[in-house]
Amino acid sequence: MTIGTNDEPDTALLGRVFRRLRLHRRLSVAQVAEALDMPARTYANLEAGNARIHYDRIKRFAAYANVDPVAMQASTMFNSEGMALACCDNKLMMINLLAMEELFDELGTGIGDLEPRTIIAGFDQLKEGLIAAARKPDPFAEGWLTSKRNSVVALSISIKNLLQGRKRTDV
Repeated sequence: MTIGTNDEPDTALLGRVFRRLRLHRRLSVAQVAEALDMPARTYANLEAGNARIHYDRIKRFAAYANVDPVAMQASTMFNSEGMALACCDNKLMMINLLAMEELFDELGTGIGDLEPRTIIAGFDQLKEGLIAAARKPDPFAEGWLTSKRNSVVALSISIKNLLQGRKRTDV
């Protein structure tokens, strides 16, 4: 994966990102169009790559579909529609951006005093830590989920029944 050099985002790729995320969330064109306050045909043209997509539209879509707007934008820079889909639930790119904001809040303009080697080493450590976490699940978290699984299932069934107006008999 290489970072693209175009100043203008690839509208066809971004349209595919919108479509993949919409389908992943099991939303219809009509639902998204209504949420974005646009005609369904206009939204369909957006997904087809036949419309310019402004950041405000990305933010509104991301808020409605509960996906990562930063990953949507970054997908065009990395020329990878899969990036937005991979980050839609964990919000990796948004979290990264928020962490950078915290770094700037802490260091202010002193952020410019960081040596490139220090930045590279820090990101390399972070990258290696995330890779290790992805390849080997945390035993504590796995144990916690296992111990709570029955409670979570019972609670979700109870809530489902309550929402459907049924009497709770399974808890």
